Amino acid sequence: MENMKMEPRIKILIADESEKFRVDLKEHLSKYGVEFVEETSDGTDVYAKIMRTNPDVVLIDVWLPKLDAIQIIRKTNQLYNGATPPPEFIVFSCCSNPILFEEATEAGAAYCMQKPIDYTVLYERIHRLYKNRSNSTKPRTDRNTQFLPDRNALEAQV
Repeated sequence: MENMKMEPRIKILIADESEKFRVDLKEHLSKYGVEFVEETSDGTDVYAKIMRTNPDVVLIDVWLPKLDAIQIIRKTNQLYNGATPPPEFIVFSCCSNPILFEEATEAGAAYCMQKPIDYTVLYERIHRLYKNRSNSTKPRTDRNTQFLPDRNALEAQV
């Protein structure tokens, strides 16, 4: 795994209240060629940033100010249609709570990870998600989705 490089086109959005954690994520994952398209510390900013950047993967803390990751995942998946796959979500938490991780998975999270993060495992998961996403000729049908709305419709939902 040490010489593997991610394609620069893999777009990552980071949503975590901790600036230090966001910086650490970028520092550790940048060696794999990840493209960080945006970051935020606030749950209500996530939708606009997803709409603007169309990331492949969203790395998100379960507890964000104003909206938590589970609400964000559910609402984001409602914004997409089967013609466009929603971003994949990897949810982080500082505590290991099986019920919380189960809720996040049921909402549509691809993975849940406890902090502190093993960056090699995180990279492998991002790589696997991206590979599966790019090998898929059809959009995901296991999520409740519809086309992205215009910005006004998006902001009305928040």
